[in-house]
Amino acid sequence: MEVTPLVSVVIPAYNSEKTLDTCIKSVTTQSYSNLEIIVVNDGSSDDSKSIIEGYVIRDPRIVLIDKSANEGLVQARYAGVEVASGKYIQYLDSDDTLHEDAVSLLVDKAEKTQADIVVAPFVFCNDGKVQKSTFSAFVELSGRDYLKKILFEKAYWCVWSKFHLRSLYQNEIERPEISLGEDAVLSTQLLMCSHKVTSIDYIIIDYNFTPSSMSHPSNFDDKKYKDFVDYTEWVEKYIIKKGAGNDFQES
Repeated sequence: MEVTPLVSVVIPAYNSEKTLDTCIKSVTTQSYSNLEIIVVNDGSSDDSKSIIEGYVIRDPRIVLIDKSANEGLVQARYAGVEVASGKYIQYLDSDDTLHEDAVSLLVDKAEKTQADIVVAPFVFCNDGKVQKSTFSAFVELSGRDYLKKILFEKAYWCVWSKFHLRSLYQNEIERPEISLGEDAVLSTQLLMCSHKVTSIDYIIIDYNFTPSSMSHPSNFDDKKYKDFVDYTEWVEKYIIKKGAGNDFQES
């Protein structure tokens, strides 16, 4: 009998009662069943915890991590990865949904190619409008070459579009206190640790881009601008610290 690797899906949730049921359901109904679904309740004050507890009762694959105080996305993801036991990690934000065959196709590609990371397109969903993300499929790139694509705006920072080996966290992963650009900080480090990145041209996630999203232009105030400067400087300094500054010159 074919052995299918365990996949850990990590879902941070903070006051997500309106979207959390749909989000979790999109994971429990995946065509790929060998999952552990780690939902981190990050100090929610609404009914998020109750929704997760209902799923825990019905589905033994679901693990609840209940944090008494809200510590933010970085720490919530970290808490999930710390208890994860799967060969692979898939992040999912609590207002987004996975397409039904996403995990099956990601695992298949990762196993056949022995890739550290598999990237895929997603769909922007905003006020009923749907648009596929920019995406160019490729056979194989190094992690640094894919990071270069991101830096020159030919790919995206979002860490949930990067299905990856849990073993990448055996490398030293820094978690700076940055309130914007968490995905850029983590993606940079995972890619710098990766030897092989591959792709599938299959939409894996509906990304619900709403007016309340931190990255929405209407929420981009002076503080957000400072945070933007902070994380872009952090990424630049990290690359230089790793001795790779010359690798990221535009050709």
